[in-house]
Amino acid sequence: MFAAMIRAALATAILAVTLPALAAPDVPPPAGQFGHPYQRELSSSCIGPGCEINFPVVPAKRRLDLSLANCAVQGAGTVESVALFLNEGSTPLISLELIERQAIDYGSQIRHLFSEEVLLSVVSGRHIMASVLMSSGSVGMRCSIFGTLVVLP
Repeated sequence: MFAAMIRAALATAILAVTLPALAAPDVPPPAGQFGHPYQRELSSSCIGPGCEINFPVVPAKRRLDLSLANCAVQGAGTVESVALFLNEGSTPLISLELIERQAIDYGSQIRHLFSEEVLLSVVSGRHIMASVLMSSGSVGMRCSIFGTLVVLP
């Protein structure tokens, strides 16, 4: 029993020492390696026919390999769709409509949950934009994108 407690304490100490080095998102890996996890969440309030959330432009010598996108839209508005766009400047190059996974009715407001697995590479100088299209009302929108930020040689 005592030996098992020591092994557990050592394993915890090793995890405490090694995890911070692995989890440092601001330290890019050396060129030629796969990259590091990327996650970004942004939000916006929307009134009228729709609104957009613009994620940061992918920096030079980097590529964002996008794997998942989630958006939560909540309010008194009537939501028609939520889509992701791959943009170069303000020009859309590719669009992808997210699938509504759940709608929760809170009486005066409805919360719509959209999610989609995405296989998309975003090269430096381009960015992802999330857009909600409404037929009426106002909503708040919060979107997250997940993937890997790859360091290019």
